[in-house]
Amino acid sequence: MSALNEQLKLPTVAKMLDILAQKPDMSAISNFKMSRDELAKYYTEAKDNVRFLTTLERHFKVQCFHSSQVIVTLNHLSSAVSDFDSVISFFVLKNVDIRKN
Repeated sequence: MSALNEQLKLPTVAKMLDILAQKPDMSAISNFKMSRDELAKYYTEAKDNVRFLTTLERHFKVQCFHSSQVIVTLNHLSSAVSDFDSVISFFVLKNVDIRKN
């Protein structure tokens, strides 16, 4: 769509439109100009949509990145708590064994 929009802005297209405007039958040129204006409107809308979607994509990438960091942190924390529990259990059992002797 952007390529077509850029091509319609070329000087050769403007020259052709000037030549067609001199013809007695104006229906073809008016239909063409109407279609060109409609294309320009849709092109502008598409560019705005791309800008908006790019912003959303960037937002969700940040959210996913932070979510994955939280998950990784929670996994490490869970592992650390499990290791800590093993160490505490070892010393508690050791302490119980020492008190029995």
